[in-house]
Amino acid sequence: MLRKTYKAVYGLCSGYFPEGWNDFLYIWDTPERDFREIVKLYITERNIEERQSLVKEIEQLLKEQTEEELAQSARHFMLNYYPPGVGMTYTEWFREVSEMMKDSLEKESDNRDE
Repeated sequence: MLRKTYKAVYGLCSGYFPEGWNDFLYIWDTPERDFREIVKLYITERNIEERQSLVKEIEQLLKEQTEEELAQSARHFMLNYYPPGVGMTYTEWFREVSEMMKDSLEKESDNRDE
């Protein structure tokens, strides 16, 4: 049910944070393996509509679910990243991903206006 309702969230979590994601990706610019680098990769590979859908879905998740429910949902979405391991809650993690999407959309909009 969750995977069908939140297709964009599921696509990000299962497609960009699969088991072993931090071992096989080659994009690291820093020795620290930061989830933000993966989110940046998602941004470069997804169009505006897909990123807008992700923002809407994350915002809906954050409105509807408690922290505990988000942790459970992350497992259903096959997210193989553990935000508490880096001092974040799932709420903070999803919010940061959403903010990164919004920033990318805003920059793209600004570039089109110039």
